[in-house]
Amino acid sequence: EKGARWQEALGMFADLQHQALESNTAIHNAAIFACKNVGLWQLAVAMLSGMRAANLETLHISFNAAMAACANGRRWREALLVMADLR
Repeated sequence: EKGARWQEALGMFADLQHQALESNTAIHNAAIFACKNVGLWQLAVAMLSGMRAANLETLHISFNAAMAACANGRRWREALLVMADLR
């Protein structure tokens, strides 16, 4: 059930971006988790990068979700790169 609504979560995130509404850490984290649940590792990493570019607070769970998305996609190198960015 949780992972089944990923398209809706990502659609809401896209709507926020399209309407130029202010985003926050919680919204980005929810979108990264949605990506993790369905194996969209590239999008998860891009969203994490977007958080940093927008000067949003990145939490350990932000990085953990992006690393897990990479691991789910068997993208170990990318997971390690995300982990290196955590430091």
